[in-house]
Amino acid sequence: MKIVLSNSVVYRYAVGAPDAHGGAERFQWLFSQALTQAGWTVVVGVRDVISPDREEVINGVRFVGMKRGSFVLAWWKFLDDQRPDWWFWRAADPL
Repeated sequence: MKIVLSNSVVYRYAVGAPDAHGGAERFQWLFSQALTQAGWTVVVGVRDVISPDREEVINGVRFVGMKRGSFVLAWWKFLDDQRPDWWFWRAADPL
């Protein structure tokens, strides 16, 4: 199974950044690692840290740069590129 998330703070938790904050985002990082260990493919869309043409893998979780500009268009492109079985959303950012 493949699941995607869209949240840049999850990436900050993954790299141990001191400015990482938010319980929902910390949960998503721990959740992503647990799903990866269970055999799932986990992809996190990141808008402000990784450029759109790059990706990074941390503890088995893929972090993919999303397009800049309109979040709805970037989100749509991300989902179209990744073709997930599930999409997980938790937190109000950026809506």
